Amino acid sequence: MSLVVAVDESLRGKTYIVAAAVYEGASRREVDAMVRASRRAEQTRIHFKAESDSRRRHLLSRWRESCLVRAWIYSAPMPGQRARDTCMEALAESVGKAEAGRLVIELGDPVRNQRDVRIIQPRFHAAGVHVAYSHESPGSFPGLEIADGLAWAYGAGTGWRRMIWPMVEIAPEIGG
Repeated sequence: MSLVVAVDESLRGKTYIVAAAVYEGASRREVDAMVRASRRAEQTRIHFKAESDSRRRHLLSRWRESCLVRAWIYSAPMPGQRARDTCMEALAESVGKAEAGRLVIELGDPVRNQRDVRIIQPRFHAAGVHVAYSHESPGSFPGLEIADGLAWAYGAGTGWRRMIWPMVEIAPEIGG
């Protein structure tokens, strides 16, 4: 079965970060179950911004040690919209090259979502691949919660990056 790529983003200082949790489609049930089991009883989703440091460490360690998920991380200097577009372009090219089966991006405002479509479609077409992609709301697709954690950790600095580094396959710094 082909790859599933779940994407979230973060803005840290003057750097825009797009992070993707990447896993085999055959592992999706396992990944979904792992994320749901990681939620606290009252949580409908995990959002790293709201978690304590000890909980963040626990979650990142659990996800890393599962060996189910890999990370693709793209970062670019501001300004925001251009940096985001540049990261999304690089992501779409990676997804196309990997011939992923599904791309899920966290739902944003309608204008941003349409902009994503205009960035993604031509790159998939150029790669000669058909990838199902959608924008999903937070909490509806568990892989997005891992992507949120990856983006948060990458942006939080060296100590946190070390925690996710064994998962990272792609991490270009784009632009300059």
